[in-house]
Amino acid sequence: RVVSDFIDPSSTPVSEVMTKNPKCVQMVDSALDALEMMVENKFRHLPVKDATGAIVGLLDIAKCLYDAISIMEGSSKEKESEKLSLLSAMQSATSNVQGNQAQLLVMQAMLGKIFGESAPTLRGLIGKGGFPNIMLTKNVRDAAVLMTKHRKGLIVLDEDDELVGILTPKDILNRVLVTNKSPDLTAVSSVMTPNPDFVSPELTLLDALREMHDHKYLHLPVCEQKDK
Repeated sequence: RVVSDFIDPSSTPVSEVMTKNPKCVQMVDSALDALEMMVENKFRHLPVKDATGAIVGLLDIAKCLYDAISIMEGSSKEKESEKLSLLSAMQSATSNVQGNQAQLLVMQAMLGKIFGESAPTLRGLIGKGGFPNIMLTKNVRDAAVLMTKHRKGLIVLDEDDELVGILTPKDILNRVLVTNKSPDLTAVSSVMTPNPDFVSPELTLLDALREMHDHKYLHLPVCEQKDK
């Protein structure tokens, strides 16, 4: 809403670009209900209110998904009721998700895990389609427009189409806007996250989420072989 639309961040009030009137959950609400709300509405974050209506926290869907799958891994009878509750939430979510095939596949894969099927791999989730990418010589403005179009971060390629980095909204925020750099004069190569860790498409969904959780990654490239 700022870089891709040529808005000047130094003269634009937050009120003009913020997400207005966001949905919230209460502290007493079930974590499963919160997860279902985020999946249904394609939210990445969800504010949490206390009994007085004050905002006391912000849920992150990546952490929620990791915790949800951890519940499914448990095999003890003590966790059976949690599994059944999660199953109900996931079934409701998958029946209502519209227009986001990736999220739907993730949720369906987790349902399969509950029923005892083999853990899904990333290859089965990401399919054969290409992922949004940009050349490292392009400028940040071009990258921001592309990110807005696809609503996700970008992988950064060199002239040999090899992976050399990733560019995320966090990179643009911390390395361009905060430092007052010009998006039109700043090359992607100078603000991207270089040489990112990556995983094999044969890695399971759970292991990938663990990797992201343990290293605090929001994005994790999946490569068929090194740099590809």
